[in-house]
Amino acid sequence: MSAAAGVRSIDAARSYCRQILQTFDHPSYLLAAFQPARSRDAFLALRALNVDLALVPDQVTQVAVGKMRYQFWTETVDRCFKGDPPAQPVAVLLDHVLQSGIQLTKPYLLRIIAERERRIETMQFHNLSALESYAERTYSTLLYLDLESLDIRKPEVDEIAQHIGLSMGIASTLRGIPYYAAKKMVPLPTDICAIHDVKQQDILRLQGKTGASLSGLQDAVFDVATRANDHLISASTKLAALRLKWKELGRLAMLAEVEAVALNAVPSQMFLQRLEKVNFDPTRPSLLKREWTMPYRLWRGFK
Repeated sequence: MSAAAGVRSIDAARSYCRQILQTFDHPSYLLAAFQPARSRDAFLALRALNVDLALVPDQVTQVAVGKMRYQFWTETVDRCFKGDPPAQPVAVLLDHVLQSGIQLTKPYLLRIIAERERRIETMQFHNLSALESYAERTYSTLLYLDLESLDIRKPEVDEIAQHIGLSMGIASTLRGIPYYAAKKMVPLPTDICAIHDVKQQDILRLQGKTGASLSGLQDAVFDVATRANDHLISASTKLAALRLKWKELGRLAMLAEVEAVALNAVPSQMFLQRLEKVNFDPTRPSLLKREWTMPYRLWRGFK
């Protein structure tokens, strides 16, 4: 391939990833504009990959076919790290990122794929710890990769990313309750449902009904949402301490890049605020609408 053709291929891959995010993950589409230029391609590739993995259950009718799709991505990631990507836009951009000198941890990518595959049949969680484990292996791990794309490898920053990712994963699960109910799945932890006397079959009967929450469901959602908010508070507290410390040390450039990664908390923060406004009723259609104020909130930063 000529150099010019290679540039065109990368440009096309970049445009493809942006389009995927604009269609299926609008918050990440907006977030891309706030990422440092040197890591933006990595952000686009990683988020587009995450979207593709998340969409697999909707694109197949048989679990075996879905597992084949995840196997494709496992092999594709391996090929990208060997400099031999398939002619697939996300793979092309990921390979470009790796060839540019950005060092990503391959096991992190494989961890995300494996966890998505493990959840293809069910999103059932026995308790909050199980839900948090899923969130850490997907969303937190995605943020670890974001930090690696900026060559930021510091435990205190990883802790912030972990808390933000846990909140993202929990919030995403709450937002998806109507979606999962339509697929005969209940992602709320079973122990919390039991505490509030919420039966799974009753939640499944809510399919297609809006504003018709069960007695007890909102209490269960409140408990789970509280954990997500606790993680946001922890992330905010740790980030505030990091700001003070790094400003004294003169690490202003690196701090700005950490702040850019921390912006991933904003969409979850906004969703949890909206959820509170509807009294933790996950069936309200307003929860699925785009936040028109999100660009402004991203500009303000995560506090």
